[in-house]
Amino acid sequence: MGDFHYEYEMPAMTADIAVFTERAGDLYLLLIRRGNPPFEGCYALPGGFVEKGETVDEAAARELAEETGVTGLLMDQLRTFSRPGRDPRGWTITTAFYLLADEKDLHVQAGDDARAAEWMKVSVTHLSEDVWEMSLTGADDRIRVRVREQAGSAFAFLPTLTVLESENIAFDHDEITSYAVRAVLRGMGRWQ
Repeated sequence: MGDFHYEYEMPAMTADIAVFTERAGDLYLLLIRRGNPPFEGCYALPGGFVEKGETVDEAAARELAEETGVTGLLMDQLRTFSRPGRDPRGWTITTAFYLLADEKDLHVQAGDDARAAEWMKVSVTHLSEDVWEMSLTGADDRIRVRVREQAGSAFAFLPTLTVLESENIAFDHDEITSYAVRAVLRGMGRWQ
């Protein structure tokens, strides 16, 4: 191959993971508190950069283990998020994963660049035919995300979710979390 020159700029690749469990009929999502900039102190999904020689699936498993101590569980790919400007550090594309696991299989312990790891209770309120609000409630904090849902087109099977308003959540993790919550609740037969 020699000195091949690639003429296109290359983005960084990341993996983000939405981990869910159920307690007494309620859905919970695992979020970390970021220990480093950008968004230091804000909530985020566990995740991070794909390292050289690593697949995005391997990066997801590694980052989940490093930041939360959770290992050995199967994850499903949710979708890829590539909106320009989604990460203030530069051009970054992420593949998001999600999983719903029994709490006894989740031995959570914050590590790496996560200041803390916390389970947040998930609740969804449908405000109109196409707008809903997701609340994530923890021991001391509550995150609210208001979302508009538009039906998919002939070329896009899945609906498009647009975050209208959110607070205290890093990057575009409000959008990723919205898609993940919708997918998990639909899978549980609890999406209205």
